[in-house]
Amino acid sequence: TFTTTVAPSALAAVDVESLPDGQWLQIQYDSKVIEVRTPGRVALPADGGEITLAWADDAEPAVLASVSDEAILSMASYTTQVVPDGSVLTEGILTVRHDPPLRISLTLPAETQLLQCRVNGELIRPGIQDGTTLEIPLGDSAPNAGESEIELSFTATLPALQPTEGELVLSLPQTPIFARQIDWSVHLPTGFELASTGNIEVVTAQTEAKAGLQLRKSLCRNQQPEARITYRKRSSN
Repeated sequence: TFTTTVAPSALAAVDVESLPDGQWLQIQYDSKVIEVRTPGRVALPADGGEITLAWADDAEPAVLASVSDEAILSMASYTTQVVPDGSVLTEGILTVRHDPPLRISLTLPAETQLLQCRVNGELIRPGIQDGTTLEIPLGDSAPNAGESEIELSFTATLPALQPTEGELVLSLPQTPIFARQIDWSVHLPTGFELASTGNIEVVTAQTEAKAGLQLRKSLCRNQQPEARITYRKRSSN
């Protein structure tokens, strides 16, 4: 059995050149299981995510881990502030629905540092693996009947903003559990017009009357929201 994470791509696929006698390949992603019994190309979900591959045969079918429904990220709201020297602060509030006590993993974007983490208002020190993956324990004494609230803040340093126009790439943490909705507000210094591309939807563009770029990602699992922000000094005309 082999598990890996596939980046979002419309061309994502698995090429099966040959199969051992009496065996076939099982591919699992989300809640789907595909049985590959003849060589060929198998398309994978364009939005990427975690896939598991395993050999199976008639005598002993492969047993693939089922998708866990023990926790759901019902809502997440992040705010990212970028200042002229390139310093970045991201703060988020995540609501996780769960019944039994468990630990969830959050992988911070590369080149970021955790500032604080709270669970249901209590400051904690989560375990950290590989420098960026946080192991956050959620107990069974959540005050809101089956929900826990995680408050998270982390920092990064990017090149200083250009005075007239430029581009920067920002990311949010990646979590393997299913997320219903992730809202993200990105703020740069006043006077810039902002636009965004990436694997996240632009809900409301920045205007003179409304600060920040409002982004949203819905119904996803094991994905890392990313936005490529272009900024341009607003014309004085």
